Amino acid sequence: MRVYREMKISEIFYYLFWVIMIYAKGTGLYEGLQEYNICLVLALCCLTVKLLLTRYRIADLLWVVPAGVLSIWIYLHSHDQSALLLAALAIGIKDVKLSRVLKIGLVMWSACFVFSVFRTFSGGYTGPVLVHEKFGLGP
Repeated sequence: MRVYREMKISEIFYYLFWVIMIYAKGTGLYEGLQEYNICLVLALCCLTVKLLLTRYRIADLLWVVPAGVLSIWIYLHSHDQSALLLAALAIGIKDVKLSRVLKIGLVMWSACFVFSVFRTFSGGYTGPVLVHEKFGLGP
């Protein structure tokens, strides 16, 4: 017999954050695209609600605040969102079951992969990838 654990509302908002970000990256969106920016704003709204609903102890804040400040500093100096999003992921995962996060990520990433394959084979996406343009490999 399975025992189901109740999910808190804060946990649901973290899963929404996670799903939106995986969707954005898994479908090929990248920094600078309007669609990516919309996904980023929605995801950060979900994360903000999650953070507001979560109680943090002083011991938690001893690593949360430096991690947040460092990630903001990296973003301000490099304009790369990777460290900022990684810190947001780590800070927000408090009181969330990691195995469930990874399972949701696997399902979502797999769905995005299948979607991308069908989109490519149907001719729905033929443009260059940002990485190609960065390295001069584009058309």
